[in-house]
Amino acid sequence: MNNLFDYAEAQRLKAEGMDLAAANNTTPLAMARAAAKQIAQATDGTCDADRVGAAMEILGIPTGNWMGSLFKGKRWEFTGQRIKSIRKSAHAREIKVWRWVG
Repeated sequence: MNNLFDYAEAQRLKAEGMDLAAANNTTPLAMARAAAKQIAQATDGTCDADRVGAAMEILGIPTGNWMGSLFKGKRWEFTGQRIKSIRKSAHAREIKVWRWVG
């Protein structure tokens, strides 16, 4: 019987999936990252996926799994804060709030 619980393998598969989704959507991901930076700089220095998703909707760009790579990298740091998503499809799950550190 396969072991269903393996944290290291789960993390590896998560990273693999995020990298694949990001690689297949480089243009929308770059646009979303630029929007996230602008949002953070125009507000309190923070941003979250809901605000970026709303900006992408205004631009007519559908969001997808590639959004999981949005705050990946050294330019963003997790604030330690989580908020309830207002996106209907997210069913009010918690999402992270990120700080732009450029």
